[in-house]
Amino acid sequence: MSITEEYGTESKSDYTNTVIKKNDLKNLSDAVKRSWDALDEETRKRLEGFGGGEKIEPIPQLITTPCEKVYSGKNNTWIVLGRDRPGSGGSGYGGDGSTNAGCIDICVGRAGRQAKQTAPDGTPLFVDNDFVNDAARIYISQKTSIDRNFGIVPGWQGSPTPRSGIGIKADLVRIVARENIKLVTRTDDTNSQEGKIGTVGGIDLIAGNDDSKLQPLVLGKNLRECLFYILQDISSLTQAVHDMALTQMSIETVLAGHIHTAAGAVTAPSAEMAVAVALKSLKQITYDYPAHIAQIINHIMMRFKFITPSIGSYICSERNNTN
Repeated sequence: MSITEEYGTESKSDYTNTVIKKNDLKNLSDAVKRSWDALDEETRKRLEGFGGGEKIEPIPQLITTPCEKVYSGKNNTWIVLGRDRPGSGGSGYGGDGSTNAGCIDICVGRAGRQAKQTAPDGTPLFVDNDFVNDAARIYISQKTSIDRNFGIVPGWQGSPTPRSGIGIKADLVRIVARENIKLVTRTDDTNSQEGKIGTVGGIDLIAGNDDSKLQPLVLGKNLRECLFYILQDISSLTQAVHDMALTQMSIETVLAGHIHTAAGAVTAPSAEMAVAVALKSLKQITYDYPAHIAQIINHIMMRFKFITPSIGSYICSERNNTN
């Protein structure tokens, strides 16, 4: 069964091996499983969460630290107010005792699909923050190493630390605006650590967390201007070749009819030359020159196709810009 079959949705992603059970109880403690099996059908239905009702499911407990204030729901949902802590209590700038490292951690689905209620010995299972396996998270920290926490490659922008940071992670992330979206850098001259910002940081779009082939985005107006000059040069070269071909044909025509005088006698034009020139002229008139003209027309059409805003193949984005 695929996730598409389970929920009746369409997706271009490959979910062939993904199986989602609506009522997965395999990670419940043995005691809860026995209690579940002993329930009558009506009570089970009431505890399966239909209509937003109470849901019996495996939920691990968070290993907390003294500085943290924890708000947790009944369905593996958490808001933790504390200090920077990407993993255990000793991790991050909160773990090394740094000041100004306040943190708000919003997490759902601790341990993800592997969430368990009890350890193998039957005791309640306690877990730390896990930025890899926890299902979804919004992490806000006053002082942190945001790229290291989320396992993000440096890209061209690098991974400066320490800095304030916000990280968002889930299987799917969507940012939706009814009007427009702006990604803006360098609005201030100093960062949260009172360090002077000496350069204007850019924006890296990295697919697959692989920055080995990262390249600059194209500036549409500059590219348009460059292509315009290239197409103009190609058109000029094509016209020059066309003019040279006409000149060459004129010369060959003269040569075909050329005669010599010797000792008072006049020689006739070369028959072989006349035939060769006639055949070549026929080829030029019927094939070469129309091809030259068509090429010039194609170049003109290419200009309109790629560098005219109203045409579908216009090389500039209609909505998105970068600097």
